[in-house]
Amino acid sequence: MIVRESRTQATLRFFGCLAFVAVCVWMLLTVATVAPDRASKITAISWIGAAFFGVLALRYAWSLLKPGTLTISPAGITQDLGWRRKHWNWADIDQVELRRTAANFVSVCMLFPIAKPPVRLFGWNLSAAELYETIQRDRTHYSNSTMI
Repeated sequence: MIVRESRTQATLRFFGCLAFVAVCVWMLLTVATVAPDRASKITAISWIGAAFFGVLALRYAWSLLKPGTLTISPAGITQDLGWRRKHWNWADIDQVELRRTAANFVSVCMLFPIAKPPVRLFGWNLSAAELYETIQRDRTHYSNSTMI
């Protein structure tokens, strides 16, 4: 099964990042109107924010042009974002969970590889619940079939 990155979600994130870049640029342009003792802090924060959200905007622009793929196969899970590729064998996956975000209004599918940091799988054409169910089903199926 191949799941593609959602262009709708990438578009929303892209424009959200551009909005933050615009706010940072606005802060840079209006820094002369604040007290001199605060100007250097505002300038530093604005440059850092513009750089951070600018890089994120480029990442989501890439997703709009060439959406990444998440391949779920008998060999495991492969995430190919075009600029980064990761693969997890079924035996390397300790746990899969469906979690609510801190704001508690969105769910994400979490992948817990053995001896590696957890991975948040979000932004795909499947919902987090559908992705979780698919991974759990295939993980059980492929893990059992390799033991026989």
